[in-house]
Amino acid sequence: MKKAVSGKGCAGQSILEFVVALPLLMFILLLVIQFGIAIYAQSVVTGSAQEGARKAAEADKSVEDGLSAAKTVISAGLGTKVETAVSGSDNGELVYVEVRATVPAFLPFLDSSLKFQFHSKATMLKEGWRS
Repeated sequence: MKKAVSGKGCAGQSILEFVVALPLLMFILLLVIQFGIAIYAQSVVTGSAQEGARKAAEADKSVEDGLSAAKTVISAGLGTKVETAVSGSDNGELVYVEVRATVPAFLPFLDSSLKFQFHSKATMLKEGWRS
């Protein structure tokens, strides 16, 4: 006849399982956070290109006004430490604004040189009367 097993050893097993599973759970959590940061950064880059094109397309504004507006939006959304490049052009009827941003990885265990690049381009019809 076998003796009934008491639950005394279960506490140690639970702690061991928690210690083994915790790093994996933390890794998954940090990956989800990094993914959220990437989605947010792309959204800010897209919004800044759209705002720059909208501003540059206004009746009495120039491409430089649009580029300035795009830089303001991207620095407000991503901060001033993010590498950005904003360019634009005007062909008379259409205004083009292109924004590029390089955002460093958030995850502490990744190589510090790992960076994510985001790009967006917006085109808008200039305001004003057409002949």
